[in-house]
Formats: sequence, C-alpha cells, structure tokens
Amino acid sequence: MAVLALGCAGPAPLVFNPKYRNADLVGRVVHVLPSVDVRVQNLDDFRDDFKGEGVGDSLPGAVLDRLFNRNFADYADNVTLAFDSTWDAAGLRYWDIHLPLPGKNSSLDSDFPMAPDGLFRAKGFEPDMALQISHLRFKRAGRSTPAEMVPTFISTPEGTVVTGVVTVGGEREYLALDGSFLLWDYNANEAVSYGRFRSTSAFVSAMSKQDWEKVISQSVLCIIKNSPLKGPKYAAAVTYTTTVTYKTMMPNKSREPIGVGF
Repeated sequence: MAVLALGCAGPAPLVFNPKYRNADLVGRVVHVLPSVDVRVQNLDDFRDDFKGEGVGDSLPGAVLDRLFNRNFADYADNVTLAFDSTWDAAGLRYWDIHLPLPGKNSSLDSDFPMAPDGLFRAKGFEPDMALQISHLRFKRAGRSTPAEMVPTFISTPEGTVVTGVVTVGGEREYLALDGSFLLWDYNANEAVSYGRFRSTSAFVSAMSKQDWEKVISQSVLCIIKNSPLKGPKYAAAVTYTTTVTYKTMMPNKSREPIGVGF
C-alpha cells in the first residue's frame, strides 16, 4: 500500500466544524467551483512545462482546475462530485463571507455563491455543498547551488586517514503554492471546514510538470484531510494525525449580496 506524505506545510490555519467530523456524506453532491483569484508569478515556467497541452498564451486557470479536479476525484470518493463550471455567473447572487481563523486578527474572506436553487437541475445534479478554492499563489523560490563533497579524516599513529566524504552546503529551488478553501453546506447554511494551505515541491535547476502536479496533489490532500470528504481511497492511501479547532461565526451578511461573477 502506498503511503502519501500529507502536504499541509507549516502551521497552516485550518478550521473544521466538529458537527461534521464523523458525518456520513454518502449520496451528497458537492460542487467543486472553479478556482477564484489565481496568480502564477512564474508564468513562463508554467507555459514551458505545459506547452504540450496547448496552453499557448492563455491563462493557467483552466489547466490548474483540471489538476485539482482530478485529485479530488481520486480521493474524495465518499460523495458525488460535480465539476460543472458553465453556469451563468450573472444569474448568481453572493454572500460576503468573513470567517475567523486561528491567530490574531486572521480571517478568511470570500464572495461565495448562494444556494443556486434549480440552477443545475437541467444539468442533472443539485448540489448539497460547494467547495471553493481561492487566493491561489504559485511562485518559484530559492536558488540552486551545487553541494560540495568534503572528505572526513581521523588521526592514527600512522598518520591522517581519509574515512569518507560528507555532502556540505547546496541549495534547491522549489515551487510554492499558497491558497485558501471553503467547504459550505447549503442545506444547513454553514461552513463545514475552511482555512489556508501551503505546499512545496523542490527541484534542482529545472522545474517540470511534475512539480505543479505535486503541489496541487498535496494541497488537495490537505483540504480533504481537514474535511468530511475522506473516502475509502483516501483512508487507504494516507496516514495522518491532526488537531484543528473550530470557532463559530456565521457569514457577515450586513452588506447586500453582490452580483459579481467569478
């Protein structure tokens, strides 16, 4: 059995409503919304690594969404996932949501679509929940420098003897992904889980498509870990321990819902 290292790098602030910790979501429909606010700092790397997929000069959102969706389909197999992104955004209304995160003056802010009454019925599904991934920031960081092989010695009565070599120094570059997620229960009108995540993939000199796939896969595993979307495939593939806290705060609806599409 393969064991995957979970990709919640660092002390990422994550919140999980305990009401859903052991929730049975079998048969529930979760709509994975198109990602919101995607920025790729190293756009040249992206276009070079995905040039065989006809990305040309187009923005990376659609390609990255496909990678996210593929990973969700692999591991969130206890629910029915819907990835349709062709609805008429102009017909939606939005909540201006502000949810608290662990840490001083920290919150997750989102324009989240209201329950789309009947909007998807013609497409064959009606979502019970929606998952929004937002504020994605991809960047290349660090620098590549060669390591040195340094001999080790010991002193003996016969003189100095070389005992081996050790690797000293050297740095690696890495691709970093920071982002946020919010899983919302339309039926109960409340947050199921939400928070921020960070994933990295180190490489030497040249980045590849696999680095993009790795940070996205790690991010998806982090999201699923901190949600009730853990299906049999996930449980069989991943080992983890985690403690997260939950603070109750309903969305701030003091302002009129806005009508701006994603």
